[in-house]
Amino acid sequence: MFGLSRRGWEHFHALYELVDPQQVQRRLLADMRALSADYVRSPAFLALMRASLGSMTSATRMLSSFRIR
Repeated sequence: MFGLSRRGWEHFHALYELVDPQQVQRRLLADMRALSADYVRSPAFLALMRASLGSMTSATRMLSSFRIR
């Protein structure tokens, strides 16, 4: 049983040495860019940002009448 798991890890390390770390990093960053771009353009995110910005601007309008001039 332990021999099989050790053999599996040896194969894993052999495969790991074949992969270029910079290639893996480039692929990971490209995937993250695509995911974040999709998220920022999603209807749910846009609605949340619209509501958040709307609440900030309405609070500013409400407080502007209490300012000392």
